[in-house]
Amino acid sequence: MPDYLQSKVDVIPNTVAHAATACDPKGGDSKTVLTVARLVPRKNLAHLIDEFALIAGHHKAWTLDILGDGPELKKLQSRAKNKGVARQVRFLGHSDAPYAHLEQAQVFVLPSLFEGFPMSSLEAMAHGLPLVGYAACNGINEQIVDGLNGRLAARSLETGCLAKCLDELMSDDSLRLKMGAASKQRFDTLYSNMVVFDAWKNMFRAAVENGPTTIEANAQHALSALLNG
Repeated sequence: MPDYLQSKVDVIPNTVAHAATACDPKGGDSKTVLTVARLVPRKNLAHLIDEFALIAGHHKAWTLDILGDGPELKKLQSRAKNKGVARQVRFLGHSDAPYAHLEQAQVFVLPSLFEGFPMSSLEAMAHGLPLVGYAACNGINEQIVDGLNGRLAARSLETGCLAKCLDELMSDDSLRLKMGAASKQRFDTLYSNMVVFDAWKNMFRAAVENGPTTIEANAQHALSALLNG
């Protein structure tokens, strides 16, 4: 928007449904890194599998769960097999109930390099999950504060950068608990239904209070100019 309109702009983020059941970032004997995305090239899932493969051998109790469907399914399955992690990468397919999977996860990762304001990671925040993504990705770099509620991989083209972030969280139960709690708090403070709905109400209220007066004044001015030449 041009500079002269900036003072009139309200920015209101998206929100998602409240999580009735929080996740347990610590987890039990088996643990899950979860991603939720359509299986298309722009979601960068092939690279995620490559990065997970770099550390999977050090985390035998962990699986990478990919929730979603799409045309890249067979290619991604072959990639996991070729990378030697087919047993630790699970393709869960499409689901109309992603919250059931978020409740069971310990880490959420979104490997996209391009997003708007991703809803899947917002849903993960609502469940109290620590998040991992790329610093170059718009939206995810607003939701994640690096070192607070997750990790942002600084170099998206560097092999192992995302893997290092995942490895740090997968190796440390207390860190996941700490970042998960911060993730939930950040959601409640910035993106919860109450916060976002109140922002909409305030914007509508301001429009009602200011709009009609301005319209009436403009109409009177136009009428006066018409009648008085």
